[in-house]
Amino acid sequence: MAARTRDMTRGNPTKLILSFCLPIIAGNLFQQFYSLVDTLVIGQVEGVTALAAVSAAGWLDWTVLGLAMGMAQGFSIQIAQSFSAENAALMVGIATPSATACYAAAEDKDIPVIFTAITDPVGAKLDSGNITGTSDVLPVEGQLKLIRALQPDAKTIGIVYTTSEANSVYSVNVYQEKAADYGFTIEAVGVTAQSEVTQAVDTLIARGVDCFSNLTDNTVVGVLPAILEKTNEAGIPVYGSEIEQVKIGCAASAGIDYIQLGR
Repeated sequence: MAARTRDMTRGNPTKLILSFCLPIIAGNLFQQFYSLVDTLVIGQVEGVTALAAVSAAGWLDWTVLGLAMGMAQGFSIQIAQSFSAENAALMVGIATPSATACYAAAEDKDIPVIFTAITDPVGAKLDSGNITGTSDVLPVEGQLKLIRALQPDAKTIGIVYTTSEANSVYSVNVYQEKAADYGFTIEAVGVTAQSEVTQAVDTLIARGVDCFSNLTDNTVVGVLPAILEKTNEAGIPVYGSEIEQVKIGCAASAGIDYIQLGR
């Protein structure tokens, strides 16, 4: 069974737009039902003051979280430049943003750089110069075999990923290439911010996916407990990509072990 690909430039525009937007609308409705239940429970049990506090604090929580993540990525550039200015003997970057910052800061001085936890170092242009490291590319075929063994009748796998994260885009492409070999189709929804993740999950639930496969996507993994809350309510298993995700609540994983990778 081949992965489904639809050319949005061909065919009846009205039907194409409706086929694209209806699952999103359904996902939004599910999100509203989720908020409605929260409102009913908190309003009835705790009262109006508690309900107002939850509503007001939600946006503050996302703001602080987004600010912290943005600052962490931005500061990696400043830290790498500081290491370069101090003529460090060696620089180590963990994950693509940090490794890219180290590579850029060290290139003029030929400081050696070691990276780790990068799925696609070639795609990140970290494959030339005085740099080396280890990749955490996901064993996609192993994951597909695992899902097929545990869910013999499953047809569709849902994936939420960050469109700006090169590692995630690479992994989704591999899933789409390999899925048909195991009788699956992939339904992937891209997000640009962490606040969009749970809505993307609602969209995939509305599309009727049989399970989810979670990537090592920093944006998505950051709200994995919220994802699992939704999927557990819907009775849909989530397969993790590494052992820590299983500890949080994913059903199983054929993924990587970061401790072993570091060794």
